[in-house]
Amino acid sequence: SSDLAMVRYYMQTGTHKGLYHSLQKTLKFFQTFAMLELAHCAIGIVHTSVLVTAVQVSSRIFMVWFITNSIRQIQNEESVLLFLVVWTITEITRYSFYTFNLLNHLPYFIKWARYNLFIILYPVGDRKST
Repeated sequence: SSDLAMVRYYMQTGTHKGLYHSLQKTLKFFQTFAMLELAHCAIGIVHTSVLVTAVQVSSRIFMVWFITNSIRQIQNEESVLLFLVVWTITEITRYSFYTFNLLNHLPYFIKWARYNLFIILYPVGDRKST
């Protein structure tokens, strides 16, 4: 997965420069594939607002395809590393929540993280992307 690839890349190179280039195909695929989440919300597989999901998915697609992919000068910036790390933490938390919830065994920490980490992650990601 891309989170392991990020760690491996950094450990091999000692820098974030070039990380986007090495992950761009995987990143584009999975962020575009996330449009399926809209269908999951619409048919009730996931109990989340279609509108909220649409905003989140479209903003990520915009960041990947229309900003980072189009503007080569920013591909080695720390802001790219930051949004990759923030998205990774968000997805690990979210899918852990869904998995444990399906198993009817939701640890308190996972529930807490699912509903509270955004307080830290959104402003950090937003501030660094400006």
